[in-house]
Amino acid sequence: IVPYAPQMPSPSTVLSGLGVLLLFHSAYSALQYRSILLSAVDIPEHLNPDRPPLDAIVEVIVAFGFCLLGQLLSESFQGVRATTSSAGSKKGGRKAMSSTSAPAYKTRDFDLYRTTRKRI
Repeated sequence: IVPYAPQMPSPSTVLSGLGVLLLFHSAYSALQYRSILLSAVDIPEHLNPDRPPLDAIVEVIVAFGFCLLGQLLSESFQGVRATTSSAGSKKGGRKAMSSTSAPAYKTRDFDLYRTTRKRI
């Protein structure tokens, strides 16, 4: 029997999770701020219940930064590779690059739109 050994989450998971939590907290904070202002009897002129508070705006920007940094650190990017054409045609002393093609989609809506446009 192998004992269970918990693993530490990766830094990208921690940063992304923290970003999502901050984003939810800023939404809750903005809603609470609005409800307090709407229930108040005398609202000062400089406070507008239709605008979020400055701390919620800053918190959204920080949360976006954490989420972005977490995704950039995740190392789950797919490689992009440029291949030369097999014909070996030369343009200006260099091999011509082959055209790239999009991945096969489950539906053919885009292809049908393109062929319909050509018929018109």
